[in-house]
Amino acid sequence: MKNTGLFKFGNDIKTVFKSIIDKRTPWYVKAAGIIGLAYIVLPFDFLHDYIPVLGWTDDVTAAGLIIWFILALIPKEVLEDNKQKKEIAGEITEAKKPEDK
Repeated sequence: MKNTGLFKFGNDIKTVFKSIIDKRTPWYVKAAGIIGLAYIVLPFDFLHDYIPVLGWTDDVTAAGLIIWFILALIPKEVLEDNKQKKEIAGEITEAKKPEDK
């Protein structure tokens, strides 16, 4: 299966998460991740969710901005190392899959 669309996004999120918990990542990046996650999970919003469509728009926008901000703050070498580890793990997993008949 080709790694595109939502699958690629899911893998990118996993790479970002691994990079955030990496020991080489600065504390302020970890704090930004916690604050961002808290905004998404906790019930306070700029636009309340009971407003149709607009209520979810701020959550989706905030999630995108949080990921973009954290990606900008994570040291490039940490991000690349975790991306390579993810690719190697994916190759090992694919090698272990049985052949389709």
